[in-house]
Amino acid sequence: MRSVSFVQRAAMEFSGSLFPHAICLGDVDNDSLNELVVGDTSGKLSVYKNDDSRPWLTCTCQGMLTCVGVGDVCNKGKNLVVAVSAEGWFHLFDLTPAKVLDASGHHEALVGEEQRPVFKQHIPANTKVMLISDIDGDGCCELVVGHTDRVVRAFRWEELSEGTGHLTGQLVSLKKWMLEGQGNGHEEVVACAWDGQTYIIDHNRTVVRFQVDENIRAFCAGLYACKEGRNSPCLVYVTFNQKIYVYWEVQLERMESSSLLKLLEAVPEYHSLLQELGVDPDDLHAARALLHQILYHPDQPPQCPSSSPQDPT
Repeated sequence: MRSVSFVQRAAMEFSGSLFPHAICLGDVDNDSLNELVVGDTSGKLSVYKNDDSRPWLTCTCQGMLTCVGVGDVCNKGKNLVVAVSAEGWFHLFDLTPAKVLDASGHHEALVGEEQRPVFKQHIPANTKVMLISDIDGDGCCELVVGHTDRVVRAFRWEELSEGTGHLTGQLVSLKKWMLEGQGNGHEEVVACAWDGQTYIIDHNRTVVRFQVDENIRAFCAGLYACKEGRNSPCLVYVTFNQKIYVYWEVQLERMESSSLLKLLEAVPEYHSLLQELGVDPDDLHAARALLHQILYHPDQPPQCPSSSPQDPT
């Protein structure tokens, strides 16, 4: 396992308490740039934009927020913010601004305003995790929620009237599963421990480690538009010191460790230089010995071992 360092970091202010799944990244205002959404145990939903330290806007919900999400849950062609509380209250927020951007790049229709849900409905309580996705391949998004008692439920939004610009529907339960446990089938996983140790694991079980020098109470990873007007891979950490740290432009050239010999093989001059030094390019043992001497004993004259012991007979 190798360790890496990421240096591009932004700090946001956050003073509340939150559950692990009450944080997500998504395009809440449908401008193609992702924002950071955080819900706390008091029912306050905060949306952070770019690298601003304070929330772009806040929303009020009922109950302790346990999970939040962003997606086209109503299948209207635009993203909505979904917030679900432990008491079972499902909230929908439409944060698409009605006005154009002002000179500073902010949406003047929403900045500084306390947003309230455009729809609220009660569903079974004790929701722990939530997913907005097309689970049946029909081209429409469903809402899948997991509960603390190992129950998974799927809901779909159904309109009550046609041709209106407002939300006039409700969530309808599709299916319920009783499970003994859950597995994760993703090919790549990013996990964070409470002490800030972050592990990136791919399907080949290659592990890369990154250390944050803070105790972490919530974590998520995804795309976020921190700077430069574009989304980039990021790691988001919620700490115990009233800060949210966003490491943006998180990119690894490769996951696996690579051999110096393999990298040199791609250099056109590599084989000719070995031959000039009297080393057979196909003799890996001799090439390793030469590289070891150049890297660790550069003051000593080259001693190129023969490719194989000679038979005296």
